[in-house]
Amino acid sequence: MQKMIDLSGVALGGDLTKIEPLEADFNLRLPFPDASLDAVLFDASLHHSRSMWHLLAECRRVLKENGVIVAQRESYLSAFRAKKQLAKLLSTPEVSANVSENMYLLAQYKYYLQVHGFDVSFIPCSPSKLKRALSAFNGGVFCDGVLWCEKR
Repeated sequence: MQKMIDLSGVALGGDLTKIEPLEADFNLRLPFPDASLDAVLFDASLHHSRSMWHLLAECRRVLKENGVIVAQRESYLSAFRAKKQLAKLLSTPEVSANVSENMYLLAQYKYYLQVHGFDVSFIPCSPSKLKRALSAFNGGVFCDGVLWCEKR
């Protein structure tokens, strides 16, 4: 997690001294006062929420005016491969261990976030050379990128 924070801070030009990682169960009430945070970062974790509705309502509650949600390394469904992706997901050790494991289409993420009062931008990025070459298909055939969501 710290490595991702460091990389994000460098990429965004942020002040890393203002970032304090905290472990909490996001399926419960978040342990922060109302309007107390500038940003909430999800690193390959938003899709583990048992209730996207609850979690995003909590994020909205704790974020200051113009606060942001950043969701990186999320698990996305592809409209063309969803059946195969979901079948594979059902066979994972995480699902067998009752871990909340979900996959959503990019459009579903955007819907949930917009309903909760966020303006959503998808920033395409991929570690794969092949996927970078096929960047015109990013967000459709495959989905690699960061969700940047500003509180309205």
